[in-house]
Amino acid sequence: MIETEQIALQDVEARFRSTFENAAVGIAHVAVDGRWLRVNDKFCQIVEYTRDELLATDFQRVTHPDDLADDMQRYRQLVAGEIKSYSIQKRYVKKSGIPIWINLTVSMQLDEASQPLYAIAFVQDISQRKQFEAELTESIASRDRFLAMLSHELRNPLAAVLSAIRVINKRTPEGALSREAQVILRQSEHISRLLDDLLDVARITKDRLVLDLQVWDLVQLAKAVYEANEPMMTEVGHHFEFDWEVEPIWIRADSTRILQVIENLLTNAMKYTPAGGEIEMTVECDRNEAILAVIDNGRGIEKQKLKSIFEMFVQLEPNMKQSHGLGVGLTLVQALAEMHGGHITAESDGIGKGSRFELHLPLIPAVEASEARQQSMQEQSMQEQGKQQGKQQGRNAGAVSSEKPCRIVLVEDQQDAREMLAQLLEMDGYQVITAEDGVQGLATILSEKPDVALVDIALPGLDGYQIAQQVRATLDSSEVCMVALTGFGGAHDREAVLAAGFNEHLVKPVDPVALNRVIKSRAENRD
Repeated sequence: MIETEQIALQDVEARFRSTFENAAVGIAHVAVDGRWLRVNDKFCQIVEYTRDELLATDFQRVTHPDDLADDMQRYRQLVAGEIKSYSIQKRYVKKSGIPIWINLTVSMQLDEASQPLYAIAFVQDISQRKQFEAELTESIASRDRFLAMLSHELRNPLAAVLSAIRVINKRTPEGALSREAQVILRQSEHISRLLDDLLDVARITKDRLVLDLQVWDLVQLAKAVYEANEPMMTEVGHHFEFDWEVEPIWIRADSTRILQVIENLLTNAMKYTPAGGEIEMTVECDRNEAILAVIDNGRGIEKQKLKSIFEMFVQLEPNMKQSHGLGVGLTLVQALAEMHGGHITAESDGIGKGSRFELHLPLIPAVEASEARQQSMQEQSMQEQGKQQGKQQGRNAGAVSSEKPCRIVLVEDQQDAREMLAQLLEMDGYQVITAEDGVQGLATILSEKPDVALVDIALPGLDGYQIAQQVRATLDSSEVCMVALTGFGGAHDREAVLAAGFNEHLVKPVDPVALNRVIKSRAENRD
């Protein structure tokens, strides 16, 4: 009987040794003080030490100095019984002195009295994975740098084109803008939106896009998109239907981003629906969801492509001669919907049978929406009262200053962009002084002390940041309002602009409404 038990015990021990020695990962038994008690062959291969060399030292000796404190803290907690196990990524230093990344999982073997005997460590070499992650991170960073530079280089000439066509528009009697000029304006704005979409996707992938969540009626947001696109759809022969005379459907959303989603869905339907086709937009609620649908009877989508159409750069038409856009629109709308706690669905019965895209968003109760909207209206009312009081105080202090036109210094090295924007501003009644480089721009701002300085960032001589810093060393915000005009539109770009001393950050091609709002706000504060 005893002999049988001994044979069984020997068999168990042999199995354990075999498992320990032949494991595909490094395994070690570690004393409470950190000394190596047992190590397998794989562990020796990972750190390039012999078994005898390791058993003569401790784990502290082979751990990278920068990773030792964190590992030691966790190991003490393990020995004290505060935790049962831990897993970390850390670095060992091989015998050759080369650091190696490992994934370490440690647990404690206890005796019959629940006192620590030794730790069991499992070690996996993850150096190749870490190298791949570093290369992937650098690849993504290179992509983002390229997109930012591409955007900047395209936005500069695009700004000149849009300013020029807007100058022509202002000189032309209302409704008399030529067909050719309308095409230039519309397609230039389309290029601007494509650039915005491309950069927004990059921001989302890096978690740099921040939402300004407020309570909105999805019906009214959809109506705004409908009214903006209905003339163009009629012009190309689409039959567009949307019934906005329904009860409000309340959502908590960033209105700018939801408008962007609806615009993209509608634009997508227009691209793939031939002239004379039908496009319908509906808004409804189902239980706890608000649902906006865009339905068309256009090209349709193959069944096998329905799952992939939301992937980056995927297009329904792989043939470049038939492709539409950059293939990022649906990627963007899905990401924006998910950031709002919703999602996008796509349905189609196949080629030639049209498609249906639905935006699903969380619905908020009418009572909660009413309270939120009332609070928002009160805040807006208080802000408006503050503005009116400021205007009245300005009039009481001296009404003459309110009759003076705003004086603007425009610093822009691109001649076409500079001349066209200056003309546009002068046609709006502003007094404009221009400068073509950073050195001249700084001198002009300091000598003229304008109400507003519109400054490009990428300038020869001195860049926009340097101009803002030197202006702020002499003049504060009450003396001159500094506005950055730039092709770089990332969140970090805005932060850098404001940190340099600018009051506002506007992305080229500049929205005339936004620019006029900034200038008029400055005029009101001046008054």
